[in-house]
Amino acid sequence: MQQGGDGAPVQHLLSSCYCPLAAVELALCEAAKQGHTEGARLLLAAGAAPCAQPAGVGKSALHAAAEAGHEAVARLLVHADPQAIHARSEALGGRTSLQVARDADLAGLARRVEEYARRECEKGAPEG
Repeated sequence: MQQGGDGAPVQHLLSSCYCPLAAVELALCEAAKQGHTEGARLLLAAGAAPCAQPAGVGKSALHAAAEAGHEAVARLLVHADPQAIHARSEALGGRTSLQVARDADLAGLARRVEEYARRECEKGAPEG
């Protein structure tokens, strides 16, 4: 699957066998790391949580996307759970995905994703 990617192989796998949630969340981290937006979308639809930190990885899919500079995947993950930007990775010294992006000299990405998360939270907030 190329970056952005064709999700057909992931869709086939998810529809043809039982995939434990731990495996789906591990696959989401890998899709995020590689920048595969369509694969990430399918894995989110299969129940993977954007802020889950699979054993052996120690960081969330959002951390992986931010660290690798994959803004489209990061936005997709934030759309699924805007609060995911607050998740801290113990494997990365308790840092959030936005801090990880800034550490990787991707401050622009961090600002845009943070703004996107703010707008997503406002959309979901009850009017009062």
